[in-house]
Formats: sequence, C-alpha cells, structure tokens
Amino acid sequence: MKKKIYGVAGFPVLHSRSPEMFNRLFKNTENIYTRFSSNNPKEIIKIIKDLGISGLNITTPLKEVIIEYIDYSSDDVVRTKAVNTIVYRDGALYGYNTDPAGVSNSILKKGINVRGKKSVVIGSGGAGRAAVCGLQDLGSKVYLTNRTGKKLDYYSELLNCDYFKINEIQDQIKKADIVVNTAPFSLVKSVLKKMNGNQVLFNADYKEEIDIKLNPILIDGLSWLLYQGAYSYKIFFKEEPDLQQMEDSIRKVNREKNQKKIILMGFMGSGKSTLGRYLGKISGKKWIDSDNFIELLTGKKIEDIFYQDGEGKFRKIEEKVLVDLLRIKKYPIISVGGGAVINKLNRILFKSNAINIWVWCSVNKIEERLMSGKRPLITKKSDIKRYYSNRIGFYGEVADIVIPNTRDIKEVSKRIKMELDWE
Repeated sequence: MKKKIYGVAGFPVLHSRSPEMFNRLFKNTENIYTRFSSNNPKEIIKIIKDLGISGLNITTPLKEVIIEYIDYSSDDVVRTKAVNTIVYRDGALYGYNTDPAGVSNSILKKGINVRGKKSVVIGSGGAGRAAVCGLQDLGSKVYLTNRTGKKLDYYSELLNCDYFKINEIQDQIKKADIVVNTAPFSLVKSVLKKMNGNQVLFNADYKEEIDIKLNPILIDGLSWLLYQGAYSYKIFFKEEPDLQQMEDSIRKVNREKNQKKIILMGFMGSGKSTLGRYLGKISGKKWIDSDNFIELLTGKKIEDIFYQDGEGKFRKIEEKVLVDLLRIKKYPIISVGGGAVINKLNRILFKSNAINIWVWCSVNKIEERLMSGKRPLITKKSDIKRYYSNRIGFYGEVADIVIPNTRDIKEVSKRIKMELDWE
C-alpha cells in the first residue's frame, strides 16, 4: 500500500509541533506527516502535485498568498481571506480555514462564556482575522487592532467588527473581558502585563513564555494548535481524532534532537552534495558525503561496486559507513545516497540521531540532470520515475523537514541555516 503524505508548510517551520500531533495518530497506518519549508506558494503547489500530497496545513507566511491557487474555498476561507488547510483530491485543491474553530473550541473547552462580552484581538493577519471569526461565532462583541494601523478599516468591514488604533490599546484592554494576541508577545507585553484575574488572555504563539503577575486566565497557543489540528484531521479523514493523544504529543515534545547531526537526503540528482558542501562552508561545520567516504574506504567508484558486486553488497557497505559517520563527532553534516532510506535500519538510525532534511527537486528537473550523466540503477528515463515514486514514502517517513532545492544554492543554504537557528 502506497503511503499517503500530509504535512505543514510555511517558513520557518522546523519549530512546528504539528508533525508530533499527527504522527501520534498515524502510528501503525500508512499515513505520514512532515514539514515543508517554503515562503513561495507556487513552490508549495508544485510540491503538492509532484509528490501527490494528500493534505497540508498552511502557516505563516503562506495563509493569504496561497488562496489564488486554490480551486475551491470553504466559507471560513471567504470570511478570513486566509487558508490554513489544503486537501488535494482528484487533481483539485480544496482550501479550508480551521483556525476560527481552533479559537472558539479552545475557549469553550476552558469553560468560558464570551457571549455578549467584549473581546480585543491584537493583529489583523490571518491568525487575527480567524480569532475575530471564532469569537463572533461565540457571540462576543469584537474589537480589532494592529501595530501599524494599516487596512484596519478594510478588515473591520470585511469581518463586520469594530476597530481601534494601537494608541488606544491600554484603555481598550482595561474594558475587555478577553484579549486574543496574535502579535509577537514581547511587543505588547507592557500592556498585557496589566491584565487581571477577571480577564482572559489567549496568546497565539505557543513558543513564547507568558509571565503576568496579576494572573489573568490564560489560554495558550498549544490549545489553538490542538483544536485547529483536530478540525483539520476531521477534514482529511471525515472522522473525529483522539484529542487526548494529540494533546499529549504536543505538550511532551523532546527538543534534544536539535543538538544532533544534520542528514541531507533525497533522490539522486537533487543536489544534496552541492548543498552540503556549501552549507558546511558558510556554517563552519564539517561536511561529508557518505558515497565519497565509501569510495575512499573501498578504493572503488560507486558505480563499480554496483556493477561488480551488486546492489546488495553496496547496501551492506553503506549501512556500516552510516553507522560510523553518525557516531563520529567530526562531521555534523552528512549527505547520504539517494537509496539510503530504503534500508530500515538506516531509517531508524537517522530518526534517532539526526535532524533529517529531505532535499526535494521535481522529478522533471531530476530527469534533466540524470539523463545527461551516468548513475547506478538508471539506464533509461522510465527508471527515474519508478525509483522516485518508490522512495517518496521512505523520504517522507524519515524527514523532519523538506527543503525545496529550486533556487540559488546560497538562498537554499540560508533557508536551512534559519530553520536550524544557526548563527
């Protein structure tokens, strides 16, 4: 059975906890969920169609700009002018926005009644507009503001809510029963820290620590993530998810992996070695290519090992070399051969010991590159699509993040550095 790929797309996206939330539910199924790093909607649409992705969650900065590529939009997309969930079915792209439900269900599950009460939403981006809609669905009177004042009148009319300029925020928050903040917390903390125990503060960003001494009732961004994710799951599979499993997974994330090695994997011809070499150069970290290491170890070219000893022999050598390279501290960045992921032990080792980056190129671009040279296993054009199709599920299973290698190598390397939060 062919594996179905789901994921979350945006930039930066390595911090997203959505994969933990969905993969907990996907255990013992043929579904996999990973991250796609891109700020370009055309790039994401191309990936969806090239890989046959079944569904994607969409995050910053793609929620608004990706709308024009959607074939069918739900009512919540029309209301908010933003998409956060895409289903690819029968060659068409269906767009949804589960964020309003994420907001309203977070409030309801906390036992808070906002009907007839005043709410303030800080930020008019996709998240802010979704918050307005979610609060309105619960019967709250909503006031919108943003830090720049730009287009507030437009969004107020679009969402049928009131608005105020940021210089009024202190007085408006004093009168509010609930405040939903979608702006960087550090930029509005001086005002929010004056909220008291009779008020509710809902902070969208689950990565930021909140410390307010007057103890308003707090709803954190993980709650929003949970309930919008649960609604996405229902859209993907037409059934309710196990909420407890989803919540357990996102509140117990182990970030130790961020200190481990970087594996660059992907199909032959996707540019893993070129990218690894340049990434090592600009980061000051040592890089090695596992195929090059095998050639040094055996004194043979990779294609000669394949032709003289067979693929089985090569895979045994490759497995031993990868075990050694993952143990040796000298090389923090490792580019691995295109077929390394077909070995189950390799996949287990990668997932346990590294941040795994799937370097993606479209199959058409790979065909252009490979047919002009000589590669083991590739004797005709049809071989490329066959091997490519067979390995997609393995790459998706292992990958912590997918980096499209469709731009200048310097730009792609810079994107990786930002995702990894390297200085």
